[in-house]
Amino acid sequence: MAARKVKAAKAKEERNRARGGGTGGRDGGKGGRGGRDGGRGRGGRGGRGGGAEVAEQVSMTASNQQLVSGLLAKVGGGSHGGSSGDLAASEVRVDVDPEDVERKSWQALEKKGFDADAVGRALRETEPSVAAEGDRREAFNEQKRRRVHRALDWLILNLDEGELPETFHEEARTQRKKRGGAAGKKKAANAESAEDEIDPAVTRIAEALRVAGFAAPVALAAAAAADGDQWRALDDLCAALGPSREDALAAAREALAEAGAGDVDEEAATDILRTAHRDELASLPREKYAPRGYAPAHSKAVFQFEVPGIVQLGAKQYLAKLDVRLDGRDAYPFELPEMRFTHPTLQFPEVAAVNAAMHRAAAEMVGEPFLESLLEWCEGDDVADAVEKAREAMRASVAGANGDAGVATGGHLSRTFSKLELEARAADAEEARAAARRRQLMEINAREAAGEPPASALKASSAPFPAPKPSGKGSS
Repeated sequence: MAARKVKAAKAKEERNRARGGGTGGRDGGKGGRGGRDGGRGRGGRGGRGGGAEVAEQVSMTASNQQLVSGLLAKVGGGSHGGSSGDLAASEVRVDVDPEDVERKSWQALEKKGFDADAVGRALRETEPSVAAEGDRREAFNEQKRRRVHRALDWLILNLDEGELPETFHEEARTQRKKRGGAAGKKKAANAESAEDEIDPAVTRIAEALRVAGFAAPVALAAAAAADGDQWRALDDLCAALGPSREDALAAAREALAEAGAGDVDEEAATDILRTAHRDELASLPREKYAPRGYAPAHSKAVFQFEVPGIVQLGAKQYLAKLDVRLDGRDAYPFELPEMRFTHPTLQFPEVAAVNAAMHRAAAEMVGEPFLESLLEWCEGDDVADAVEKAREAMRASVAGANGDAGVATGGHLSRTFSKLELEARAADAEEARAAARRRQLMEINAREAAGEPPASALKASSAPFPAPKPSGKGSS
C-alpha cells in the first residue's frame, strides 16, 4: 500500500512539473497554476515552494561535480562557477593527481643527480608558477614536464657548482655567463686584452697544484678555469684521474650483463648501481662516520679518522675527514666518486697532494666497491708519504725563490714559502737558545746543590749564552 502511495505521489509530481504549476507537494502546500506567467494561480500556502520549484536531488562524487562544472563552464563560455580565471573551480584536470605529479617530478630530478635538499628547494621556489601559468589544466605528462623544466632551470642558476652534478657544470657556466650582463662582458674583454697577464691568485693556485704532483701546464689551466677557487681547480684535476663517464657506464652495463641482469639500458643500470651505493655506505662501520655524517639514503657520507705520521699541534689530537658523494656519480664503482680529504693541520698544497694520491689509488680500484679499502688507505702511511713529498716540493720551490742553481725561481707562492721557511728557522733558533738557557740553569742549580760555588759553574759552562744573574739581595 505504501509503495503504491509513493508511486502515485511521484506520478502526480511528474504531471505538475509538466504543466508548470498545479498542486504543490507535501512540503509545498497548494501551488498556483503557472505562477506569474501562467495566469491567476497563487503560490502554495506551505511557504516552502510550489510544485514547480521542486527539483530532484542528484548525488555524485566531488570529482564528478568538478568534471560537470568544467563542462558547463566550457559550454557557457567560462562564466559558470566563477570567472574564467578561476582555474581551481572550472579548468583543473580532475583526472590528474597533483601529488603524483610532484612525486614523479621529484624522482626525475633525483635521477639527474641532484640531492633531495636541492630538489625540495627548487620545487618550493617554482611552486607559484604552477598556478600562474595554468599547469593544472594540462595532462599529466605536460604538468610533469613543466614542473621538472622549471625546477631544473632554478637548480642550474642557483646552486653552487660543487652541488651540481658533473653533467650540468658546462651548462651552468654557459647560462650564468649569459646572465652576467655588462660586468661579465667587460671582464671577458679585459681577459682577452691582457692574455699575457696572469692573476696572482691563479699563479698561487697553479703553484700549489704543481706541488701536489700535477704537471705545470695542466695546473695553470685548471687554476685559470677555476676563477680563484682552489678547491674547484683541485676537484677538476682529481676527477680527470679516473675513467670518463661514458667509459664507466659502458663498463657498468657490461658487468651487469655478465652478472645475469641482461642487456640493460643506461637508466636501468644507474638505478641498480644507486641501490648498491646505499647498501655499501650502510655496511661500513658506524664508528668511522663523523657526527651527522651518516647519510646513505642520500648517497653521501663524511668519515673521520686519525692519520699516522702527521705531527699534531700540542696535546690536541686532530682528526682527518673524508667527504664522499656518490650522488651525481651514478656509475660508481666504475667511476670515481666525488671525494675530498681534509686535515686541520695541513696547508692546501699538502692536502692537495693527499687528494691527488688518493684519487690515483682509487683509480686502480675501479670495477668493484672500494670505499672500505679507501678508508684503509687513508688510515695507513700513504697520507704521510704524500704530505712529505709535497713538503719536499715546497722546499724546492723555496730554494728556487732564493735563486739556487739548477732550480727555476718561483713566483708569488715560492716567495710565500720562502718567508714561512725563514720564520720557521727563526723559531727553531729561538727554541735552541731557550733550551741552552734551561740547561745552563740546571747546571748551576746542580752545582749549588753539590756545594760548589756558582762561579765555578759559570766557568765550567761552555754554553754560548751567559747565565742569568741571580735575583735578590745576594746579587749585590
